[in-house]
Amino acid sequence: MSARAPRPRRILLGLSLLVAGLLVGLAGWVRRSPSANLVQPAVVAGSRLTPRAAPELAEAVWVATERHAQEPEEAPATQSARGFLADYYGERWAQVEAAIEASGENLDQPYSFHPWEDVALEFERVIPLDEPRRAAVVASQMQWPQELTVSWVAENYPIGRAIVLSEPDLPELEAAVAATNEELAQLADEWARRIDFYLQERWQSGRYLKAPFTTMGLSQEKGFYSCSHGGYSWALTVTLMREDYPDMVDLEQQAAVLRDERARLVGAFLRARAPR
Repeated sequence: MSARAPRPRRILLGLSLLVAGLLVGLAGWVRRSPSANLVQPAVVAGSRLTPRAAPELAEAVWVATERHAQEPEEAPATQSARGFLADYYGERWAQVEAAIEASGENLDQPYSFHPWEDVALEFERVIPLDEPRRAAVVASQMQWPQELTVSWVAENYPIGRAIVLSEPDLPELEAAVAATNEELAQLADEWARRIDFYLQERWQSGRYLKAPFTTMGLSQEKGFYSCSHGGYSWALTVTLMREDYPDMVDLEQQAAVLRDERARLVGAFLRARAPR
Protein backbone atom coordinates (compact mmCIF):
# COMPACT_ATOMS: atom_id res chain seq x y z
CA MET A 1 0.00 0.00 0.00
CA SER A 2 1.47 3.33 -0.92
CA ALA A 3 0.51 6.97 -1.04
CA ARG A 4 1.64 9.84 -3.25
CA ALA A 5 3.90 12.40 -1.70
CA PRO A 6 1.60 15.04 -0.20
CA ARG A 7 1.70 18.59 -1.38
CA PRO A 8 2.64 21.28 1.18
CA ARG A 9 -1.00 22.09 1.91
CA ARG A 10 -1.73 18.44 2.62
CA ILE A 11 1.26 18.22 4.94
CA LEU A 12 -0.14 21.09 7.00
CA LEU A 13 -3.58 19.49 6.93
CA GLY A 14 -2.09 16.17 8.01
CA LEU A 15 -0.39 17.82 10.98
CA SER A 16 -3.64 19.51 11.95
CA LEU A 17 -5.51 16.22 11.76
CA LEU A 18 -2.84 14.52 13.87
CA VAL A 19 -3.12 17.14 16.62
CA ALA A 20 -6.91 16.95 16.50
CA GLY A 21 -6.70 13.16 16.61
CA LEU A 22 -4.59 13.26 19.77
CA LEU A 23 -7.07 15.58 21.46
CA VAL A 24 -10.00 13.44 20.41
CA GLY A 25 -8.23 10.28 21.55
CA LEU A 26 -7.52 11.77 24.98
CA ALA A 27 -11.15 12.72 25.30
CA GLY A 28 -12.17 9.09 24.84
CA TRP A 29 -14.42 9.60 21.84
CA VAL A 30 -15.69 6.12 21.26
CA ARG A 31 -16.98 3.12 23.14
CA ARG A 32 -14.85 0.41 21.70
CA SER A 33 -16.00 -3.17 21.98
CA PRO A 34 -13.54 -5.31 20.06
CA SER A 35 -14.67 -8.91 19.84
CA ALA A 36 -11.63 -10.84 18.73
CA ASN A 37 -13.27 -13.98 17.36
CA LEU A 38 -10.05 -15.95 17.26
CA VAL A 39 -10.85 -19.42 16.04
CA GLN A 40 -8.35 -21.87 17.48
CA PRO A 41 -6.67 -23.96 14.77
CA ALA A 42 -6.92 -27.71 14.82
CA VAL A 43 -3.74 -29.54 15.74
CA VAL A 44 -1.97 -30.73 12.61
CA ALA A 45 0.09 -33.90 13.00
CA GLY A 46 3.22 -34.61 11.03
CA SER A 47 6.39 -32.79 10.15
CA ARG A 48 6.68 -29.03 10.24
CA LEU A 49 5.20 -27.22 7.31
CA THR A 50 6.84 -24.51 5.30
CA PRO A 51 4.30 -21.75 4.63
CA ARG A 52 3.95 -20.66 1.05
CA ALA A 53 5.80 -17.49 0.22
CA ALA A 54 4.05 -14.65 1.97
CA PRO A 55 3.23 -11.52 0.01
CA GLU A 56 5.74 -8.74 0.39
CA LEU A 57 3.98 -6.63 2.98
CA ALA A 58 5.21 -3.09 2.84
CA GLU A 59 4.57 -1.05 5.96
CA ALA A 60 1.04 0.24 5.63
CA VAL A 61 0.99 3.97 5.07
CA TRP A 62 -1.70 5.38 7.32
CA VAL A 63 -2.83 8.65 5.79
CA ALA A 64 -5.50 10.76 7.45
CA THR A 65 -8.13 11.46 4.84
CA GLU A 66 -9.54 14.91 4.28
CA ARG A 67 -12.63 14.59 6.42
CA HIS A 68 -13.98 16.34 9.45
CA ALA A 69 -11.33 16.32 12.19
CA GLN A 70 -13.56 17.83 14.88
CA GLU A 71 -15.90 15.78 17.00
CA PRO A 72 -19.48 16.18 15.82
CA GLU A 73 -21.70 17.75 18.43
CA GLU A 74 -24.12 15.40 20.08
CA ALA A 75 -27.63 16.30 19.01
CA PRO A 76 -30.53 15.53 21.37
CA ALA A 77 -32.09 12.19 20.57
CA THR A 78 -35.51 12.72 19.07
CA GLN A 79 -36.45 9.10 18.41
CA SER A 80 -35.58 5.55 19.34
CA ALA A 81 -33.09 3.39 17.49
CA ARG A 82 -36.02 1.24 16.38
CA GLY A 83 -37.80 4.20 14.83
CA PHE A 84 -34.74 5.46 12.97
CA LEU A 85 -33.67 2.04 11.71
CA ALA A 86 -37.18 1.20 10.48
CA ASP A 87 -36.93 4.18 8.12
CA TYR A 88 -33.30 3.48 7.27
CA TYR A 89 -33.78 -0.17 6.24
CA GLY A 90 -37.23 0.20 4.70
CA GLU A 91 -38.56 -3.08 3.32
CA ARG A 92 -35.68 -5.02 4.85
CA TRP A 93 -36.50 -3.84 8.37
CA ALA A 94 -38.52 -6.84 9.57
CA GLN A 95 -35.65 -9.21 8.83
CA VAL A 96 -32.99 -6.85 10.21
CA GLU A 97 -35.05 -6.10 13.31
CA ALA A 98 -35.35 -9.79 14.14
CA ALA A 99 -31.61 -10.30 13.71
CA ILE A 100 -30.70 -7.33 15.92
CA GLU A 101 -33.14 -8.31 18.64
CA ALA A 102 -31.83 -11.89 18.58
CA SER A 103 -28.36 -10.48 19.31
CA GLY A 104 -29.67 -8.88 22.51
CA GLU A 105 -29.47 -5.21 21.50
CA ASN A 106 -32.05 -2.81 22.95
CA LEU A 107 -33.71 -1.10 20.00
CA ASP A 108 -35.89 1.14 22.18
CA GLN A 109 -33.08 3.30 23.54
CA PRO A 110 -32.82 6.95 22.42
CA TYR A 111 -30.80 7.39 19.24
CA SER A 112 -29.20 10.37 17.54
CA PHE A 113 -27.79 9.89 14.03
CA HIS A 114 -24.59 11.37 12.57
CA PRO A 115 -23.75 11.18 8.85
CA TRP A 116 -21.00 8.66 8.21
CA GLU A 117 -18.73 11.21 6.53
CA ASP A 118 -18.70 13.25 9.75
CA VAL A 119 -17.37 10.39 11.89
CA ALA A 120 -15.47 8.06 9.53
CA LEU A 121 -12.11 9.56 10.51
CA GLU A 122 -12.70 8.54 14.13
CA PHE A 123 -13.15 4.90 13.06
CA GLU A 124 -10.08 5.09 10.85
CA ARG A 125 -7.95 5.83 13.90
CA VAL A 126 -8.92 2.62 15.70
CA ILE A 127 -8.57 0.17 12.82
CA PRO A 128 -4.86 -0.64 13.41
CA LEU A 129 -4.14 -3.08 16.23
CA ASP A 130 -3.44 -1.36 19.53
CA GLU A 131 -1.21 -3.05 22.09
CA PRO A 132 -3.94 -4.96 24.00
CA ARG A 133 -5.45 -6.32 20.78
CA ARG A 134 -2.03 -7.19 19.38
CA ALA A 135 -1.14 -9.02 22.60
CA ALA A 136 -4.37 -11.02 22.36
CA VAL A 137 -3.60 -11.95 18.75
CA VAL A 138 -0.10 -13.15 19.68
CA ALA A 139 -1.44 -15.07 22.70
CA SER A 140 -3.97 -16.88 20.50
CA GLN A 141 -1.08 -18.51 18.64
CA MET A 142 1.33 -18.97 21.55
CA GLN A 143 -1.20 -20.62 23.90
CA TRP A 144 1.39 -20.45 26.67
CA PRO A 145 1.18 -18.29 29.80
CA GLN A 146 3.46 -15.39 30.61
CA GLU A 147 4.11 -17.04 33.97
CA LEU A 148 4.08 -20.82 34.04
CA THR A 149 2.44 -22.54 37.03
CA VAL A 150 2.05 -26.15 38.12
CA SER A 151 -1.76 -25.90 38.02
CA TRP A 152 -1.70 -24.54 34.44
CA VAL A 153 0.53 -27.37 33.25
CA ALA A 154 -1.66 -30.00 34.95
CA GLU A 155 -4.82 -28.53 33.41
CA ASN A 156 -3.50 -28.07 29.89
CA TYR A 157 -1.24 -31.12 29.53
CA PRO A 158 -3.00 -34.10 31.13
CA ILE A 159 -1.07 -37.34 30.61
CA GLY A 160 -3.68 -39.74 31.96
CA ARG A 161 -2.04 -40.29 35.32
CA ALA A 162 -0.86 -38.31 38.30
CA ILE A 163 2.13 -36.09 37.70
CA VAL A 164 4.83 -35.16 40.14
CA LEU A 165 5.65 -31.56 39.36
CA SER A 166 6.59 -28.73 41.69
CA GLU A 167 7.48 -25.08 41.28
CA PRO A 168 11.25 -25.76 41.25
CA ASP A 169 10.71 -28.02 38.19
CA LEU A 170 9.19 -25.22 36.10
CA PRO A 171 12.44 -23.54 34.94
CA GLU A 172 13.63 -26.92 33.63
CA LEU A 173 10.32 -27.41 31.79
CA GLU A 174 10.58 -23.90 30.32
CA ALA A 175 14.08 -24.72 29.11
CA ALA A 176 12.87 -27.97 27.51
CA VAL A 177 10.41 -26.09 25.29
CA ALA A 178 12.37 -22.84 24.91
CA ALA A 179 13.52 -23.42 21.31
CA THR A 180 10.02 -24.39 20.17
CA ASN A 181 8.45 -21.46 21.99
CA GLU A 182 10.97 -19.06 20.45
CA GLU A 183 10.10 -20.29 16.97
CA LEU A 184 6.41 -20.05 17.79
CA ALA A 185 6.85 -16.51 19.16
CA GLN A 186 8.42 -15.38 15.89
CA LEU A 187 5.55 -16.89 13.95
CA ALA A 188 2.99 -15.29 16.30
CA ASP A 189 4.60 -11.88 15.78
CA GLU A 190 4.33 -12.34 12.02
CA TRP A 191 0.71 -13.45 12.45
CA ALA A 192 -0.07 -10.22 14.32
CA ARG A 193 1.82 -8.09 11.79
CA ARG A 194 -0.16 -9.51 8.89
CA ILE A 195 -3.49 -9.13 10.69
CA ASP A 196 -2.69 -5.48 11.35
CA PHE A 197 -1.74 -4.98 7.70
CA TYR A 198 -4.86 -6.71 6.38
CA LEU A 199 -7.16 -4.74 8.70
CA GLN A 200 -5.75 -1.48 7.35
CA GLU A 201 -5.93 -2.78 3.79
CA ARG A 202 -9.61 -3.64 4.22
CA TRP A 203 -10.34 -0.18 5.61
CA GLN A 204 -8.60 1.54 2.73
CA SER A 205 -10.46 -0.60 0.16
CA GLY A 206 -13.86 -0.28 1.89
CA ARG A 207 -14.21 -4.01 2.56
CA TYR A 208 -15.90 -3.93 5.95
CA LEU A 209 -19.39 -3.99 7.42
CA LYS A 210 -20.79 -0.74 8.77
CA ALA A 211 -24.28 0.13 9.90
CA PRO A 212 -26.10 2.71 12.00
CA PHE A 213 -26.45 1.72 15.67
CA THR A 214 -25.07 -1.84 15.47
CA THR A 215 -23.70 -4.54 13.20
CA MET A 216 -24.82 -7.27 15.60
CA GLY A 217 -26.83 -9.94 13.83
CA LEU A 218 -26.21 -8.46 10.38
CA SER A 219 -23.57 -10.93 9.18
CA GLN A 220 -22.92 -14.62 9.61
CA GLU A 221 -19.28 -14.40 8.52
CA LYS A 222 -16.83 -16.39 10.62
CA GLY A 223 -13.18 -15.60 10.13
CA PHE A 224 -9.84 -16.23 11.77
CA TYR A 225 -10.04 -12.67 13.11
CA SER A 226 -12.87 -10.20 13.56
CA CYS A 227 -13.12 -6.92 15.43
CA SER A 228 -15.89 -4.40 16.01
CA HIS A 229 -15.94 -0.74 16.99
CA GLY A 230 -18.90 1.47 17.89
CA GLY A 231 -19.51 5.15 18.52
CA TYR A 232 -21.22 8.31 17.25
CA SER A 233 -24.31 6.38 16.16
CA TRP A 234 -22.39 3.91 13.96
CA ALA A 235 -20.87 0.45 14.30
CA LEU A 236 -18.20 -1.17 12.16
CA THR A 237 -16.97 -4.76 11.90
CA VAL A 238 -13.96 -6.06 9.99
CA THR A 239 -13.72 -9.83 9.47
CA LEU A 240 -10.74 -11.59 7.92
CA MET A 241 -11.78 -14.82 6.19
CA ARG A 242 -9.49 -17.76 5.59
CA GLU A 243 -10.49 -18.10 1.94
CA ASP A 244 -9.24 -14.55 1.30
CA TYR A 245 -5.84 -15.06 2.93
CA PRO A 246 -4.24 -18.43 2.10
CA ASP A 247 -0.93 -17.23 3.57
CA MET A 248 -2.65 -16.98 6.96
CA VAL A 249 -3.94 -20.54 6.67
CA ASP A 250 -0.34 -21.65 6.19
CA LEU A 251 0.74 -19.71 9.27
CA GLU A 252 -2.06 -21.31 11.31
CA GLN A 253 -0.92 -24.75 10.24
CA GLN A 254 2.70 -23.93 11.02
CA ALA A 255 1.70 -22.76 14.50
CA ALA A 256 -0.36 -25.91 15.08
CA VAL A 257 2.62 -28.11 14.22
CA LEU A 258 4.83 -26.18 16.63
CA ARG A 259 2.27 -26.45 19.42
CA ASP A 260 2.01 -30.18 18.70
CA GLU A 261 5.80 -30.46 19.04
CA ARG A 262 5.68 -28.53 22.31
CA ALA A 263 2.95 -30.83 23.63
CA ARG A 264 5.18 -33.81 22.84
CA LEU A 265 8.08 -32.25 24.75
CA VAL A 266 5.91 -31.36 27.76
CA GLY A 267 4.39 -34.85 27.80
CA ALA A 268 7.82 -36.47 27.78
CA PHE A 269 8.96 -34.18 30.60
CA LEU A 270 5.91 -35.02 32.73
CA ARG A 271 5.97 -38.76 32.08
CA ALA A 272 9.60 -38.87 33.20
CA ARG A 273 8.39 -37.59 36.58
CA ALA A 274 5.21 -39.66 36.89
CA PRO A 275 5.14 -42.45 39.50
CA ARG A 276 5.65 -45.90 38.00
